[in-house]
Amino acid sequence: MGFGVAIEQIVGAWEYMTGGHTGIRNIPFYKFFNDDILKYNFVLLFLVISYYIFNSLINGKYGRAWKTIRENEKAVAVIGINVSKFKVIGLLLVLLLLDYLELCMLML
Repeated sequence: MGFGVAIEQIVGAWEYMTGGHTGIRNIPFYKFFNDDILKYNFVLLFLVISYYIFNSLINGKYGRAWKTIRENEKAVAVIGINVSKFKVIGLLLVLLLLDYLELCMLML
């Protein structure tokens, strides 16, 4: 905790590089897609690709493991499926999807 306070004090005092406690101002914003139709097509393409990937995941080996973990976690552990591995993979996939959705929202 003390290390975090020390870093905050150093960053706050380093006004030339970090802008102090007010932060860096006047950062130029670059728009990747200026056309609304291009944005729409990009988001639609992303949704179609995401649907295909997650549909194949759910209907594949990992999806069956997630469904059985959902039903009875202790029985799955007895069978020999690594429950923590599949939970971590599921969490990472959800976080990846949320990251891409945030990217799409920033582009709009």
